[in-house]
Amino acid sequence: MIRATAPLPVRGVLFVCAHNSARSPMAEALARVRLPASVHVTSAGRDPSLAVHPLAVETLREEDRLDLSGHQPRRLDAVDLGRVDLVVSLAGRDALEGLPRGIERLHWDTEDPTLVSFDVRRDVLLDRFRDVRDALVRRLDQLVARGHESFGPPGLR
Repeated sequence: MIRATAPLPVRGVLFVCAHNSARSPMAEALARVRLPASVHVTSAGRDPSLAVHPLAVETLREEDRLDLSGHQPRRLDAVDLGRVDLVVSLAGRDALEGLPRGIERLHWDTEDPTLVSFDVRRDVLLDRFRDVRDALVRRLDQLVARGHESFGPPGLR
């Protein structure tokens, strides 16, 4: 007699910000190298830009050797939420309005490095992107330290 086994729970994390051009794609790329390979990692934005911000690409390339240049910003409604059991908002709690119940939510208040006045020097702006990168690395390391229990089956929270 063959006994059916229960399917493994979906393990996935979604990073959300306003435009999916800086914070959330940076978090996605950093998470891909920090979380287990079995975890589905993606990102999206409420109002996506046309392209990833060039300083986000530069910031991850300079220290982490990660390449964001091929990232295509996407809308939150284009994400398969069936593969997601943890959503991390980098743009405040309101960024997650309308998501279905049963998905764990985390809010990492993260300054948007793209919001600057026209007269900011490039080196100052680059430092803002580096600060965001470093904050994301710290938070991802904390998430990894929590272990896999943070990716429980949907509906049991």
